[in-house]
Amino acid sequence: EMAQNYLELTSQRLLKRDHGVLTNFLADEIASAEAMVGAQSEYTERSWAKYSAALQTAKDVLNAANGKVRSQMTVFDAKYELMCCRNELVLKADEADYSELEALIEQATFALENQDLYDNTPKDFGRVLAELGYHTFTQGDFENFDLFPGSAIYVNTEPYGKDQQDEIDQAAYELKVELAKLKFKNVNVTGAGVADETLVEGDE
Repeated sequence: EMAQNYLELTSQRLLKRDHGVLTNFLADEIASAEAMVGAQSEYTERSWAKYSAALQTAKDVLNAANGKVRSQMTVFDAKYELMCCRNELVLKADEADYSELEALIEQATFALENQDLYDNTPKDFGRVLAELGYHTFTQGDFENFDLFPGSAIYVNTEPYGKDQQDEIDQAAYELKVELAKLKFKNVNVTGAGVADETLVEGDE
C-alpha cells in the first residue's frame, strides 16, 4: 500500500498539467530567454536570429500553436534547442570574419544562374552546387532538412566566434577550389564578383 501511494504521489508530481506532459522546465527556459531580449544589441545578428527562432519554436510547442505538437518529446527537444542556442550566442566583438565566404557564395550563385557563360559540364556545376549547398526545405514529416550540412550557405548562417574561424575558412576554401575549375567562354561578363572585361577560354 505504501508503494502504491508513493507511485500515485510521484505520478501526480511528474504528470501535472497539459494532459500529463511536464512543461514547467520549458516555460522556465522561455522566461529566461524573454528576459534577455533587452540585451539583443550586444550579440551578433546571426546568433540572435537563431536564438529568436528557437524561442518562437519553444513558445509554439508550449502552446501547441502554429502546427506544433506538444508531447513530452517535443517539449524536451524545444527546451534543449533553446538552451543550446543561448549557449551559442556570440558577442559582436567576438564575431568571426565571414567576408571572404560571403563573396564566394555570391560568385557561386552567379555561376549557377549563368551556366551558359561557362565552358564547363553539368558535373562541374554540380560540384559547385554541392559546396555551395541548398537552403533548407520541408518535405513530409521532415522540417528544415539540409541537403548539404557543412556547405558554404549552411556555414554562413551559423553563429561562429573568432575561435571558430577555421570552420568558415574551410568552407570558403572548398568552394574556392570548385569555382577555380570554371572557365568562361569568349564573352563579355558583368556580374557578382566578376570584373567587367572580356574573358576568353583558359583565362584565370
